[in-house]
Amino acid sequence: MLPAQPERDWARAGWAVAAVLIATLPFLGKPLHIDDPADLAYARQVLREPGDPYGFLLDWDEGPAPAFRNYHPPLKYYFQALVLLVLPCSAVVLHAATIPLVAATAWALVRIGRRFDCPPQLAVLWLLGPGYLPGQNAMLDVPTMALALVGTALVIEGTDRDRMGTLTAAGIALAAALLTKYAALVYVPVWALYLLLRGRARHWVALAIPAVVLVLWGALSAAAYGSAHPRVLFASGVSLPAARSLASRLLSAAVFLGGAMPGAWVVLAARGRARRVILGGSIAAALTVAVLSPPLRRVTAEPPELTPINLGWWGALAATGIALGAWSLAAPILAARSETPGARDELFLSGWFWSALVIGSFGAPFLAMRRVVEAALPAWVLLLRRGGVGARACSVACWGAVVVNTALGLAVAAADYEWALVYPRFARELAAIGPAATGRVWCYGYWGWSYYTEREGLPRYVLDGDPPPHGGLLVIPEEAAKPARLPPELAHELRRAYDRPFPQRIPIRLMHYQAGAGYYAAAWGPLPYAWSFLPCEVFHFYERVRTADEPDETR
Repeated sequence: MLPAQPERDWARAGWAVAAVLIATLPFLGKPLHIDDPADLAYARQVLREPGDPYGFLLDWDEGPAPAFRNYHPPLKYYFQALVLLVLPCSAVVLHAATIPLVAATAWALVRIGRRFDCPPQLAVLWLLGPGYLPGQNAMLDVPTMALALVGTALVIEGTDRDRMGTLTAAGIALAAALLTKYAALVYVPVWALYLLLRGRARHWVALAIPAVVLVLWGALSAAAYGSAHPRVLFASGVSLPAARSLASRLLSAAVFLGGAMPGAWVVLAARGRARRVILGGSIAAALTVAVLSPPLRRVTAEPPELTPINLGWWGALAATGIALGAWSLAAPILAARSETPGARDELFLSGWFWSALVIGSFGAPFLAMRRVVEAALPAWVLLLRRGGVGARACSVACWGAVVVNTALGLAVAAADYEWALVYPRFARELAAIGPAATGRVWCYGYWGWSYYTEREGLPRYVLDGDPPPHGGLLVIPEEAAKPARLPPELAHELRRAYDRPFPQRIPIRLMHYQAGAGYYAAAWGPLPYAWSFLPCEVFHFYERVRTADEPDETR
């Protein structure tokens, strides 16, 4: 059922899209962050050898390794290379190149919102929350989501209206998403469910196209590199956990889901007895788990030293995520019992939510905020479905949820920006004091730190490569070098000389061991983002000293 006043609805959606685009503008100058420099290395390889995107060694995380081991296909790298072919390389250029993709994502949300009787302006404003806005980096997530959601909007429209051209365009969009990041596979069961519920046999062409493209890409990469590249995805350590850890993984996913949609509890608390019962039960469940089984870092299984505030925050996010999961199960059941005309739509949205959440939690190498955003969107639509038309109280609750989501989204994005600025700033400080010319100060670590130290001409230690000279200093950032794996013989010779902490004005941490925050990887902590006044980064200076049993080669 479409809204009663489509012209006014499109106008509201239009200004909501504009608001999203305007909100991204302040972050265009965000320094290259997290895996941005690794992606840039692939783009530069494409510029050097357009037919050989994996023909180099990539020094990332665990030292130099063949670039082919990266479990991401190369389409986005070709896109970035095309941009850099005509424009100078800078963070602003790389971020600005994603603006059309953000607009395409917003357009897809407008279409999806209208189709499922969710106020499209509210569906679009989900992009301003912590699940999407802080991730406006130059990595793979923005283009993958844009292509996959555009394809999803098109496959729904093509199926409903029996338009083969639209279905073909949808298949091409999903194929492009898969050639950008294999994580787009999460949309295959989503499309299959919709086609089973509403499609005809010929509509399955929308899924046949990406299947053919993926097979062709596998054959092409096998001919070029001796192995089909999609196989790397399954050789990267992705495996189903033991049965006893299923619950803990789902709980971790629930916490990150709550972090992506912190305003969801406002709608749950305001909309009907069933939702309030679900919210109350979820709060009780989260409190019980927090008391009986404190949160752990997902990968290391170590308990973080959470402050009472962050422990309470973990419980609040867990309760919100659990409530969203429970509501996604209850909504189609309640719709079927009440013989609601849109019961099949509720079933589809619930299936979308659970397939995306399960695949993102168990089918990815590690949990991160970006693994749950595909589940957050249908949950948001389920919450707001028919919520903005009619009852004033419901409309107020919906807008309250948007305000909470937007406020936290902007705050988390600003904190991430402030953290990203630390690495170029400190690299400039090191280069300005002069010892770099003598080779005495070496740097180790990845993310933006590696990119900006190399740009400033600072010597960089590469795992298993030449070490710093005796008497030299090795600078290791605490967060950007986790885990700081060093050869035992080098680690034995390092003595900590002093530390350089970097405070942060915004008391939000996104990747921080001590605060328990792991926005980009849950190995750092069980919270997607945490509240803390601890330094956002601490640079440790280690001096390489000569051991007693080592001869002095200068004599």
